[in-house]
Amino acid sequence: MILILVLIVLVVGPEQLPEVVRKGASFLREARSHLSEIREAMDKQTEPLREPLQSIRDDLDQDDQATGPETGDASDK
Repeated sequence: MILILVLIVLVVGPEQLPEVVRKGASFLREARSHLSEIREAMDKQTEPLREPLQSIRDDLDQDDQATGPETGDASDK
């Protein structure tokens, strides 16, 4: 990490370093904001699927508990 900072100072120069850091921080804030918006949109789109999927998971868990763990591999069947 320190090596990267030293390289940035050498490439950019100490005079321009504060501006580069500001731009980098601004870019990261904007990227996080966009990622948050994407995450919220995906959550909104997948919300109707959550209850049916949970029901299927619960049914599969009940079946696994009723039959016990499988033994052997798929080639034995």
